[in-house]
Amino acid sequence: MRFENVKLEKTSPQAVRKQVVSSGTLLHEIAGDCELESHVYLFVENEDRQLIGIVETAKVIELLTSSNPTERERWSKMSVESVLRWKLTPERASQETPAGNAADTLAQMTLVRGDQGLIAISSKEELFVNWKLVRNSLNEASFDAVTGLPNRRVFTRRLNEEFHRARRQGHSVSVILFDVDHFKRVNDMYGHGVGDDVLNAIAETMLKLLRSYDLLVRYGGDEFAAICCACEPGEIDIPLRRIQQHFKTKFEKFAVELPPISLTIGAAVAHDVSLFQSPNDLVELADVALYRGKGAGRSCSWKVEATDRKDLASDPVEVKGEVAMPVVDLPVDLPLQSHPESI
Repeated sequence: MRFENVKLEKTSPQAVRKQVVSSGTLLHEIAGDCELESHVYLFVENEDRQLIGIVETAKVIELLTSSNPTERERWSKMSVESVLRWKLTPERASQETPAGNAADTLAQMTLVRGDQGLIAISSKEELFVNWKLVRNSLNEASFDAVTGLPNRRVFTRRLNEEFHRARRQGHSVSVILFDVDHFKRVNDMYGHGVGDDVLNAIAETMLKLLRSYDLLVRYGGDEFAAICCACEPGEIDIPLRRIQQHFKTKFEKFAVELPPISLTIGAAVAHDVSLFQSPNDLVELADVALYRGKGAGRSCSWKVEATDRKDLASDPVEVKGEVAMPVVDLPVDLPLQSHPESI
């Protein structure tokens, strides 16, 4: 049985399996195995066939039909976990529970109601939820209320997943940390409302300057972070230059005249993830580069690229120069050129 639109109805196992995908499944495999147009959601299960998340099929279709061929190909090779907005951590049952009589099970069910209607139906062993009502609460736990970006919890989960995937496939993983320079002055001079508007504008700008499959999060306070995968040596310079190039000018979308908004950026690239004991070591290396930038006067980008063990102890290097800019509607006034096909 399944819970859908506040109704319980019988459905065949074959129909349900077309709506269920295993963790690790690539998006192009989902397109071939599942009838995406026939479902609103796909259920993602782990190796024990326990639910770990729900994916909107419209999002999968959007990514696989992107107008950018480079991004379309990249998304097709990414696993379903990369589009999970949140992830459940199911607990293993201590023992198998014998199946009971269906009538007895229905008699023991409890209706859970809220202001918006029926939220869930629960029994001793099962819980059927109204996904549309529960989704908002789950999003609140994983997304920043000001910018709408994923939060640090999502960043940590995704970084762990990308490290495991990099070990299997041999590609690189990069972490970029962004610090908004002297952001406290904006809050002190204009109030937290304007400060929130500035954070929103910064988030919108960086989302459009990064690739669609890069993860951008609000890391906390005036800090943002990004995870970029499959960068060849030197390629991480492209988004660093692109973003710095934008923030050399002032914002013009606000009612008040703001001081120049600048970013200090630190990046670390693991071309061989086996060099790192844990994903957090890569974050710490990016933090070293970030603080080198702060010590150098801010409004600059520094990086460390680790291809062998000696690179872990090497000094960060500054990333300078300019790069062609994508044609997008951004809150910063800057002449734009063609959209890059690479990172």
